[in-house]
Amino acid sequence: MPQPIQSSPADAQRHPSANAAASTARRSNARYQILGLLAVGTMINYLDRTVLGIAAPQLTKELGINAAMMGLLFSVFSWSYVASQIPGGLFLDRFGSKLTYFLSMTFWSLCTLAQGLVHGIAGLFVFRLGLGVSEAPCFPTNSRVVATWFPQSERAMATGTYTVGEYIGLAFFSPFLFMLMGAFGWRSLFYVVGGVGIVFGLIWWLMYREPREHPSANQAELDYIEAGGGLTQRHTGASAGSAAAPAKAASNGAPSAACSSIGN
Repeated sequence: MPQPIQSSPADAQRHPSANAAASTARRSNARYQILGLLAVGTMINYLDRTVLGIAAPQLTKELGINAAMMGLLFSVFSWSYVASQIPGGLFLDRFGSKLTYFLSMTFWSLCTLAQGLVHGIAGLFVFRLGLGVSEAPCFPTNSRVVATWFPQSERAMATGTYTVGEYIGLAFFSPFLFMLMGAFGWRSLFYVVGGVGIVFGLIWWLMYREPREHPSANQAELDYIEAGGGLTQRHTGASAGSAAAPAKAASNGAPSAACSSIGN
C-alpha cells in the first residue's frame, strides 16, 4: 500500500514562499505618516486664510482701510478660490498629488508672506487673489491622496483626521498669533505663517511618495490598501509593466504567451 507523503522541515526550508504565504505579515503604517502630512498642510492652509482677520485691527489703522474695503479684501479670496477649483483639479489630474500640493502650498505661502510687505490696498487685493488661486487645489489633493493611500474602510477616519487640522490651527495658534502681533506688529504674522508654509512645502516634497514608492510601506500594507480599493494611481516603469501582465494574461486566457509578448 502506498504511504502518504510527509513534509519535512527540510521541505519547508526549500520552499520559503509557501511559508510566507501561509503566515500573515505585520502591516506597516506608512499611510498614517501621509495622513499626518495632510493634517499639517490643512492646518497651515486655514491659518493662511484667516491671518488677515487677526491682523485687521492694526492693519486697517496703519493703511487707512475702512470696513467696506476690508469686506472686499475678505471676499476677493473667495472669488478666486471658487473660480480656480476646476482648473486646480485639472492640474492635479495632469501632474499628480506630489507636485500639485508642493506648488500650491509654496505659492499660497508666498502670497501670505507678501501681504506683510504691502503699503496699500492694491497690494493686499492682488495677494488675496493669488492666495485663493493657489489654495484651490488643496482639498482636491487631500481627497485624491486619501483615495490612493487608504482602503474604503478607513477613508472617513482619514478625512475626519485631516479636517481636524482646520480647527487645530485656529484654536491653538490664534492666541500665539495675537501675542506675536502685540510684540512685533501685524506684519510679523504674515512673515511667520508664510515662512512656515514654505518650509512645510519642502518637507512635503521630500517626504510624500505614492504607496508603491514609499520606503516604509511593506507589501502587507500595499495589499491591504489595494484590497480596500486604494492604489488607484497609475504606475509607471516596471511596476506598470508588472501590473499590465496579469490583466493581459487573463484577457487572453494564456498567461505564458501574454507574459512572453510583454517581455518582447
